Amino acid sequence: MKCQKEFNNNQHNSNINRSACGKIRLRGYSNNMKYSIIIFMLMTVLMVMGSPYEDGKKLFEAQKYQEALALFEKAANDGEKRAWLVLAHMYDLGLGTKRNADEAIKYYERAAMANNLPAMRRLAEMLFAQQQPDRAIHWLERAAFNNDLESIRRLASWYMRRRNWHRAEFWLGKSTEASDPAGWNLMGEYYLLRNRPKDAQKAFDQAIKLKDVDSMASLGNMALREGDTKKALYWFKEAAEAGNTQALTSLGMYYLNGLGGAVDYQEARKWLSKAEKYNLFARYHLALLYYNGQGGKKNYEEARKLLESCASEVELAKFYLGMIYYHGWSVKADPAKALEYFEQAAELGLQEEAVGMVKKLKAELEPPPEPDPDPEMENIPPEETVNSHSN
Repeated sequence: MKCQKEFNNNQHNSNINRSACGKIRLRGYSNNMKYSIIIFMLMTVLMVMGSPYEDGKKLFEAQKYQEALALFEKAANDGEKRAWLVLAHMYDLGLGTKRNADEAIKYYERAAMANNLPAMRRLAEMLFAQQQPDRAIHWLERAAFNNDLESIRRLASWYMRRRNWHRAEFWLGKSTEASDPAGWNLMGEYYLLRNRPKDAQKAFDQAIKLKDVDSMASLGNMALREGDTKKALYWFKEAAEAGNTQALTSLGMYYLNGLGGAVDYQEARKWLSKAEKYNLFARYHLALLYYNGQGGKKNYEEARKLLESCASEVELAKFYLGMIYYHGWSVKADPAKALEYFEQAAELGLQEEAVGMVKKLKAELEPPPEPDPDPEMENIPPEETVNSHSN
């Protein structure tokens, strides 16, 4: 393919020009000078390819986080903007260093000032956690005015929780104007808070038209509040089939509590089994179904696993774990561990039985008191005592 002529008059007079076939032409220089320029350009490319940021990326991908951190910091000090967000994440998550919220905020703020939207959102989260709402709102608003829908919804939620209806409506309007399905869902929740169920219904319907599955679950909850259990069941099933995980828990509790009439433990176990990986509350109730043998056979081992996985968040689980370890159901009996669980449950006032189990176990685990010395033996000299035993 032949090279085309110069692109324009300005390029015609330049010393360095690129032809249409991609070759670099150097005009007005000696061969030695041309060679030097080419070497300089090549070295520049190699320096960029081997920059601290690029080398840091390779080390990061190799999970050599400490070495990567040092290179990213060098890159940041050299003005490499891409390094700011990486450093923020590393200090945020504790990769290659101890977690350091102040350092993370510093780098998130640098990235946010360069209009990085994810940095603005995470920065706002951290500032809220540090009880700095004014600064957090500033960054959320900056992201929102850059048409970041997630930030718009967060602002709406923030003002809804504080009953600042005017500001909530402003941001909800921005969200719905953008045909944001989640924004329409939030608008429905807003109307429920304002006791406007008809408007809430319209908002949820609009969200569903935009393929928002959460609004199906919201309509199910709304129907329950109105006492329409059949309608609630319909929407919970629609939401569950569409992939809403909260609806799985709602269905399990629907059958567990007999909201449609009779309690159905089998259906409850079926839906809670699907929900437990997403919801600790569902996991706890599924564990009790296994524990009590409701909707199927008793399975203490599965109950124990589920209870242990949610005990840190669902305090009621501790009483049942105490019972399992006390009786040795599916595990070796461990009275000391059972006592620990019962004490925690008793301190929280969760089960009256826990207090009784604490007293019972303490009595069982305390060593028996030493017998009182025989007063007649106390008056006998040591030698006579020895002789009496030898005889």
